[in-house]
Amino acid sequence: MKALCIVVALLITCQILSAQHEVSGRVTDARGEPLPMVNVTLRGTSLGVSANEEGRFKISIPSERANDGVLVFSFVGYKSTSIPIQGRKNIDVVLKEDQLMLEEVVITAIGISRERKQIGYALQDVKSDEIAQSREPNLINSLNAKVAGVQITSTSGTPGALAAFGLPAQSLTPGSISPGRQRNRP
Repeated sequence: MKALCIVVALLITCQILSAQHEVSGRVTDARGEPLPMVNVTLRGTSLGVSANEEGRFKISIPSERANDGVLVFSFVGYKSTSIPIQGRKNIDVVLKEDQLMLEEVVITAIGISRERKQIGYALQDVKSDEIAQSREPNLINSLNAKVAGVQITSTSGTPGALAAFGLPAQSLTPGSISPGRQRNRP
């Protein structure tokens, strides 16, 4: 009986210690348009989520951080914004565009950044204006017909559906990425 009481007490203690505080909300730009794929992180931790195609997010944080925690919202082309949680369960955020011009950076296939002049092979550009004009909520879908040799298909016609992209097998060299499709969730 004594052992049963100890087990029950430990379970209750674990439940209390693992209590979570959920914060949800919506991220928009200055015009009120939703911003999909905005990174939402709890400062000082590795906890984070991305906003969906409607700019909505939901993050579970430890209850002890509900009053003193800070959520950081970041998105390429917008200024990062830090918002104290202060026990709130709903936080709506408006991100402001970052007016600084970014230098051109090339990301290679293995994720290493290089300046354009350091690359010894042909490159193809896709300008941010071209992606913005496509009005696609999914970045992968917005590249459709803009990059030579890349095949992009959607699993369905609904917004937020999976997008698949692939390279034709003949364009791959031995030892590189195997032929087939790579999946990307929006």
